[in-house]
Amino acid sequence: MKKHLSAIAWLCLLAGIAALVVIGLWKTEGADPLLYPLHAQPVKVMGTHGKLTAVVPYARQDIGPEALAAAEAALRDVESHMSTYLADSELSQLN
Repeated sequence: MKKHLSAIAWLCLLAGIAALVVIGLWKTEGADPLLYPLHAQPVKVMGTHGKLTAVVPYARQDIGPEALAAAEAALRDVESHMSTYLADSELSQLN
C-alpha cells in the first residue's frame, strides 16, 4: 500500500509540473523572442533610486540608449518642477 501511495504522489508531482509547463507556454505564446531589454539606473532622481527599462527590437538595439536617455531627461524635467530636494525647483520656490 505504501508503494502504491508513493507512485501516486510521483504521478501527481509529474502532472503538476506538466501543467505548469503548459500554462507557461500558453501565457508566453506570441511573445516576441527578438526583443531586447536595456536597463539604466538614474542616480538621485527626486532623492531616490530607480531603474528604467527599455524593450527594443533585437535588430535595433542602437535606439535603446536614446530611449533610456529620453526617459531620464523626462524624469529630470519633472524633478526640476516638482522636487523638494532641489532649492531652485518650482515646488521648492512655492514653499
